[in-house]
Amino acid sequence: MPVKLQEESSRRHFKGRGVVPKQKLRKAQNGDDKIKKLAVISMYDEKVLIADRLFRKREYQEAIISYKNALEHLNNKKLRERVKTSIQLCRNKLKQLPGSRSYFDIDENLVAELKQMALSRAEPSPREHQGRLLLENSKINAGEILHRIKASPCQVALILLTSKLVEETKTTDLIASDPKATDYLDLTIGDILCCVINPQYGKEIQIKLARKSKPIHICGSTLSKLQSLYKAFKEVESLREVEDFFRRNIKEKLVSLVINKSDGDKTEVHEKHLVYAGSIFLNERKFLEKCLANHYELISKWCLVEGTCLGYPTNKVSSDGFSKDFSSLILHLFPDPEGKLVYIPHGWTENEGEDAKSELRNNYLKGASGEVLVVIDIDEFYPKQAFNQAIEKLREGYDGVTVPQVHFWKSLNRFIIGGYYDISHMRFFKMHKGIKYINNHNFPEKPDGTRLDKQNCFKFERKISSKDSNAIWSGVYCYHMGFAKDADDMKDKTDYYVNRGEKITRPDTTKSRAAWFTNDIPDNCTVLPFNQPVHGVLGR
Repeated sequence: MPVKLQEESSRRHFKGRGVVPKQKLRKAQNGDDKIKKLAVISMYDEKVLIADRLFRKREYQEAIISYKNALEHLNNKKLRERVKTSIQLCRNKLKQLPGSRSYFDIDENLVAELKQMALSRAEPSPREHQGRLLLENSKINAGEILHRIKASPCQVALILLTSKLVEETKTTDLIASDPKATDYLDLTIGDILCCVINPQYGKEIQIKLARKSKPIHICGSTLSKLQSLYKAFKEVESLREVEDFFRRNIKEKLVSLVINKSDGDKTEVHEKHLVYAGSIFLNERKFLEKCLANHYELISKWCLVEGTCLGYPTNKVSSDGFSKDFSSLILHLFPDPEGKLVYIPHGWTENEGEDAKSELRNNYLKGASGEVLVVIDIDEFYPKQAFNQAIEKLREGYDGVTVPQVHFWKSLNRFIIGGYYDISHMRFFKMHKGIKYINNHNFPEKPDGTRLDKQNCFKFERKISSKDSNAIWSGVYCYHMGFAKDADDMKDKTDYYVNRGEKITRPDTTKSRAAWFTNDIPDNCTVLPFNQPVHGVLGR
């Protein structure tokens, strides 16, 4: 680091501590060992300083992640060794803590399930919404992992995690013996796992596959990448590290093996995606998986961006601006047999206020294609019929479509209407080349500056009738869970909007949000019972 930059960095770090005035830093160049030591600290990557603070707070798992991220940027050999030592020290501290180090929740029937799963053909299978992935003790339900890999056997995150599970339970010998596959259609899930765990097994099966299979299906370079990735993955010792590893290392699907069971050929991949969905998310563990399950079959491609807007409570996100509730882990482990899901880790925004959300949303517009753009907030759920009717309106020639929202109030048994709660956001747009969020994070604009909500738009009528003292919804509508979240989630979101200045710019909206905590419902609003069946995954 140049001396000038080194001095400036050190002054910033030690400002207010009374230890490194400018004159003393100059002495460091003349041999003052004590000041030299302080100057060296200034050369550390910012993530190292963050990791040190986490270590002092005894947040060892978070510290390991920050140290590992720092290693990617540090070139100085001594500094790298210092960070590696810190990582090992964190791991030693974790070992001293009570409880099992395994991040799996393993039951007595798992071995039999592993053997059965290993014999399954390596082809995508229809998937229904399965059981819970993460348990209350923040461990992974091992049985659920097996269900998921059977539905999506070539998804890298599932391959790595299942391979680790096989080794941890010492069931490698039950998965496969000698390579038997001679064609990619013969591959079992056990074959793929053994290729990853045992490089020698991979070499043998690669030779057999090369005679009949095209390289696009499963090739030597793919296997080598998976083996190298798994070698690093085996060092991961905590669930938090698992999530961070996936976020940093899995950028694409390394195995291309999409099989059509009827004719044995590779399923056709459409270059033009008809329905393209975009989402931004943060700390959405409660609804993310349900949202994915609810809409997966309705869209052709779905890009999800994880990040934090400046002004959001810093204690609820990681130092890099990502979720603290394992949201991205859930996304990585959601079965994706058709390769529809794209994940973009953005982290902290550079902009504030309205521009911050626009910055996040523009990430999913960069790869947008097809006829239709659907913006899906993670707490919004469309019944299949309503979703398809909205798409049909766009195909009739409209540029934007608005679907009325059932704003559930604290539970699925009540909803609220009136004032702010009568707002239903436009989420369906006709795709136009070069659209971008510029002046409003809810409405993209054409390159000429025209907002899509100012074009030829259609709004479904909200239909609420009364029957036997009950309010009955009919027609087309969307379930909105934004006001049915936990108190902590509601407070975080409310605080963010206040920090964004909406207490002044949108006082009525702020008052309406505050009503969630005080139950002081605005005079123009009404809470009504919802006694209808709730369709889709929310109703299960």
